[in-house]
Amino acid sequence: MFRLMLRLIMLCLMFGSLCLISFAQGGAHVLRGRVQDELGGLIMSASVTVIDAQGVERDTTTNERGEFAFANLEQGIYQLRVAASGFSAYENRDVRVIAGKSQTLEITLRVELKKEEVSVGEGEQLSTDLENNRSATVLRGPELD
Repeated sequence: MFRLMLRLIMLCLMFGSLCLISFAQGGAHVLRGRVQDELGGLIMSASVTVIDAQGVERDTTTNERGEFAFANLEQGIYQLRVAASGFSAYENRDVRVIAGKSQTLEITLRVELKKEEVSVGEGEQLSTDLENNRSATVLRGPELD
């Protein structure tokens, strides 16, 4: 009787251990991160997208502390994209979500430089001729103060 009880207890312990191991490996996980600029300033309202191996996308935005989180992710490799107005886009195709490992990403966005061109046509030319500048207003010392 004692041996039967001991075997039953051992069997329950083994079954419980296997359940815990399988739950730890296949459960849902959280991916967290913080988005900042090159000087360490936090970026609020940045658009953050995570894409799983099947191409399913999930979106969120950063909060007032520049933080984001994706809950209920399965273990695996994800693609992460971050975009914010005035900054170059960020992309990482190798974000690994691993069972039992807490992960917080620190993402730095660079200021986006925009190139603008101004072209001056050959239309109207500027003139210094007094006859062409009769409507001009001239302000002197006291009027400028």
